Amino acid sequence: MIDGLSGWPYCVGYPTDNSARVELQYPTTFTGLLSEGTAGPLRTQEAQVTMGQETPNNVAAVKVVSRRILVADDDLDGAETLAIVLRVAGHDVQIAHDGPSTLRIAADFQPDVVFLDVGMPGMDGFETARQLRQSVQLDKAVLVALTGYGREEDRARAAQAGFDHFFVKPTPPKVLTDIALQLRPSG
Repeated sequence: MIDGLSGWPYCVGYPTDNSARVELQYPTTFTGLLSEGTAGPLRTQEAQVTMGQETPNNVAAVKVVSRRILVADDDLDGAETLAIVLRVAGHDVQIAHDGPSTLRIAADFQPDVVFLDVGMPGMDGFETARQLRQSVQLDKAVLVALTGYGREEDRARAAQAGFDHFFVKPTPPKVLTDIALQLRPSG
């Protein structure tokens, strides 16, 4: 089942043998701010995962797109949970827990996408994003603000700092994995 508020899957039964069936279903629509000034639905493909059943022979193979992703959050558990979700989706993920380490890791790792908590102590996510945007090597990286702050002035600060997307936590995992596949528009 899916928690109606967070969109995260949860198990309502505990399979004890190979005949048990576990099904995860993600919501097909999430409404949120996708980029500065653009509110509307983000459509996702409905995903179902079933354990204990073979894949039919007539199912077409799906090409997996892997991105280099940096997750920066001072909440250790939150950062690790998001990293797990992204790794399961096939991405190469590194984790940082503060602004300075985010900048160091990004310089070496060259991420395609950076999920950045804006409320980190010390160098906050806004300043970290500004410094990431100043790097020529990272100008094409998609910067995603993940935060507990949802005021309009926070959204405006995020846009000024160079974020491409702004989401208030908790954000459904399917939304984040879909964002991870996007490329930054040129221009």
